[in-house]
Amino acid sequence: MSAAEVKRKDPWDKISSITPLLLGVAITGIGAFFTQVYNYRQLQLNQITALEKLRPLLTSDKPEDREFGYASFAALGYEEVAVRIIQIKKDQSGRPVLIELQKASGNSQLQSSASDALKSLDEAKSLVNKLEYGDTRGIDAWIERGDKLAVDLGLKTKLSRALIASNVITFGLPRVKRQAEAVSRELGGNPASGVDEKAWATRYLSAMMEDRGPMMPAIVQRRVSEFRTLIDKGDWDLKTYKPTSPESSQ
Repeated sequence: MSAAEVKRKDPWDKISSITPLLLGVAITGIGAFFTQVYNYRQLQLNQITALEKLRPLLTSDKPEDREFGYASFAALGYEEVAVRIIQIKKDQSGRPVLIELQKASGNSQLQSSASDALKSLDEAKSLVNKLEYGDTRGIDAWIERGDKLAVDLGLKTKLSRALIASNVITFGLPRVKRQAEAVSRELGGNPASGVDEKAWATRYLSAMMEDRGPMMPAIVQRRVSEFRTLIDKGDWDLKTYKPTSPESSQ
């Protein structure tokens, strides 16, 4: 065999020697590609399954369940879906989720969507508050009025302040003022002038019950009973108080 023939065969010999290696790399690359595709599809299926399981939470009667559902949707990467559902339903329980998404860094579109949804919630809440409470701030405004009256009366414990605020919401500020003035006249003053706060609050609760008598609505009777239980326990700082859900109180 001539030297020229040997030289001609060398490139082919080299190609033949590296062909198995090239095939191995190609097969490995194709295998890795399909593995990635499979894993991605599997992840999608897992997410869909998870979302399907979370769906009942979005229609739950409990606000905390709905909030968890929205947060879970967002955690799975469906932030825009969560924002859209909250906005359509005008669901105030989704507010904390929207506030968190509003802070999302690097995603201006998501921030904008969350801001729009929050604005929509605020507008809806303001309208309801105006219609129900006569003030766009709603129940917060009534609590503020009750708290101011409690300060004027010299009330410092959480329980007695809550008693005044609750009654302002239920009966209105003028009526509660009249009741408080009547109790103060009977006891010779109020806590601001040196009368024992616990004695004053206890007498105020009794006076309120006497004033309404059998005409007191059932819901108010339950509220009065709860205040009476807390007073009897001496839980003036509300350390043992455990709120109950609306469902369990019915």
